[in-house]
Amino acid sequence: MVECPFSLGLPLTGSTAEARKLRCQASSPMRSLCIRKRWQKRRPLAQEPRSGPLLILCSCQAGAAIGSEDNSSDDLFPARLHALADCYPSLGLTSDADEVLHDPDAGVVAIITPVAAHYALAHEAPLAGKDVLVEKPLAATVEQCEQLIALAEERDRVLMVGHLFRFNPGIRYVKELLDGAEIGRLMSIHATRINLGPVRTDVNALWDLGTHDLSIFRYWLGADPTSVTASGLRHLAPDIEDTVVATYAYPNKVMATIHASWLHPRKVREITVVGDKKMVVWDDTNIGEPIRIYDVGVDRGADRQVDTFAAFHLSYRHGNVTIPPVEGAEPLATECQHFIDCVRRRERPLTDGQAGLAIVRALTATDESLRRHSRAVAVGK
Repeated sequence: MVECPFSLGLPLTGSTAEARKLRCQASSPMRSLCIRKRWQKRRPLAQEPRSGPLLILCSCQAGAAIGSEDNSSDDLFPARLHALADCYPSLGLTSDADEVLHDPDAGVVAIITPVAAHYALAHEAPLAGKDVLVEKPLAATVEQCEQLIALAEERDRVLMVGHLFRFNPGIRYVKELLDGAEIGRLMSIHATRINLGPVRTDVNALWDLGTHDLSIFRYWLGADPTSVTASGLRHLAPDIEDTVVATYAYPNKVMATIHASWLHPRKVREITVVGDKKMVVWDDTNIGEPIRIYDVGVDRGADRQVDTFAAFHLSYRHGNVTIPPVEGAEPLATECQHFIDCVRRRERPLTDGQAGLAIVRALTATDESLRRHSRAVAVGK
């Protein structure tokens, strides 16, 4: 059985920082089994309700996720379970995902798992009456995404996909620039997500890393790509690309590229936006100054009559570099709060099932281009 640890969890009320801490621990390489937390089992905190579930976290193998007879704790990281029990003695613990999903006291679940386990868990949750937050990408195939969307609508359940960067203050700042006139006409976007690992064995580098950028592009452009051309390398495994370079065509003659790799000596998380007036660089590794606006460009003397190519005039403009202040809440806290608000108000999330479906369509088309040796592939609708 392929190991596929996952987590289920969502803070409903109370300390977001505490919820974040628990989620990070549960999402570490040695994930927890299951934490089922109720307010009456913990020390009271100021201004917090005293009843109702705070957080549910769960980890197990994909094959043991739903309805499997093989749910032995030997498969489910008992050492990690005991470590979490020592840190949080007030928590109740279980290794049974079915128990979590069918707990009548739990109104919502968040599925934080390798994509192979997404569909089974996210399909079971609405059937059990739960609203659900699913980590990106929504599912492994377009068909699975469509079924999850249809089921959530049929059961009147909130379905949200964890495209975290939709809630990043720097990404939102660039969106404001794009919607304004400062950078001029958008020409291209170039995203780089490279590092030395962590290497995945279930998906290629683009599914692992480029999913973020496709979600960002969709937010910035308000559109989905029409086609993709992709190239990849398989140095570490015979059937999984550890390096992918993909070029996406968008409406209005905008081109967007993604370079995703697990084989690079430096960690780079950067997107460059090229306009005909200014250019913008967003650097996710620069916490204090994530945005730089470059007053640079190339002005062609298009109105001049020229007889030779050498006479064609190019004027290179080098202006100031602006580093604007970017303030906002921590993205994960904002994402969780947005989901909570949507559950309470019965509203459609910003990153709903349709948004998740659009990203999986682009990823699927990219895989097809890789299989067809970099031929252009249309992105389905």
